[in-house]
Amino acid sequence: ALDAAPRGEVDLRVVAKCGDVDAKFTESAEVRGRVDRVAPRAFGGLREPRDGVWFVGDAVTVHFDEPLDCTLPHTFAYTASTKAAPTGAEPAPPVVDVTADVRAVCDGRALAFDIAPALLAVGARLSERDVVIKVRGVRDVAGNAGDDVDLAVRTASSIDAARLSVAMEVNLRRRAVARGVGAAADARSE
Repeated sequence: ALDAAPRGEVDLRVVAKCGDVDAKFTESAEVRGRVDRVAPRAFGGLREPRDGVWFVGDAVTVHFDEPLDCTLPHTFAYTASTKAAPTGAEPAPPVVDVTADVRAVCDGRALAFDIAPALLAVGARLSERDVVIKVRGVRDVAGNAGDDVDLAVRTASSIDAARLSVAMEVNLRRRAVARGVGAAADARSE
């Protein structure tokens, strides 16, 4: 039985004996395989965004130490909820289930969750919100079940988002000038 097989690489062969005592043994060809009883583990330090602040376009990602079962439909389940960031005012903001607005992507050793930007918008500006994604039933390619994973991020405030937008424009302009593109356009706009 494979339950007694040692962990790691193994060579398997089926041996059968049909008939009476004098019957000969028949053997199959040898097949190399791997016995894996180790569950996938999430790397605590390899989560994105690393600072816990989510901007539009970011994926909330967690990395694992071995390849995951990424078959569709997914073998894992997840829920997502959000609430306004605490302000110290009472009562506490309500928690809202937003699982339908979060899409999971399984890619090798990582799970990424894309959050619909419209979910977090208040008017045209992002509001600070806490988003919690709970993942259950993650399995590796050998079928071993991993631990449950809880991911939490805070969406950027509209001030943070504005700073990011300005920083991106400055970086894009610097890259364009460094490549010699846009220098004439910059001169014309002055």
